[in-house]
Amino acid sequence: MTDHLPRSVLWVDPGVTSGWFEYDLTLNQVWACQLTFHELVITLDNVLVKATDVIVGCERFIITQNSARRPGSVEAIKAWGAVSAAATRFAIMVDDSQTSSVMTACSDTDLKALGWHFRGMPHANDAARHVFIWLARHQALSDVQRRRGVN
Repeated sequence: MTDHLPRSVLWVDPGVTSGWFEYDLTLNQVWACQLTFHELVITLDNVLVKATDVIVGCERFIITQNSARRPGSVEAIKAWGAVSAAATRFAIMVDDSQTSSVMTACSDTDLKALGWHFRGMPHANDAARHVFIWLARHQALSDVQRRRGVN
């Protein structure tokens, strides 16, 4: 385990509909939803103004010739900017080191085992995958799995 883990890990999967997933390591609780851009901006301000000891992550959107043409690419960039701006306003660091390619390391089965899979909320599930990977990268996943009753 790392020297210091935050109280909670919050991740946004940016897009036309952005996925939101937060895991509170202290309370062992999760919060997940899907938000429009307007809802994302308001929710970020409402949550981060009260946040203490939180890491905020946002999937890094990589612009290529192909991704720039995809529907929703502009919205994904706007959502990433909203996350970055909100975190800056509240002096919170943003982890944008993970791209969508890390999500293959966490399946729906992995999410379901933790109770982190939300039917009908694919974007929130993608944000949860990022939290799963972040916890694994910081040697905290096994502790989370134990606390959530996963063998």
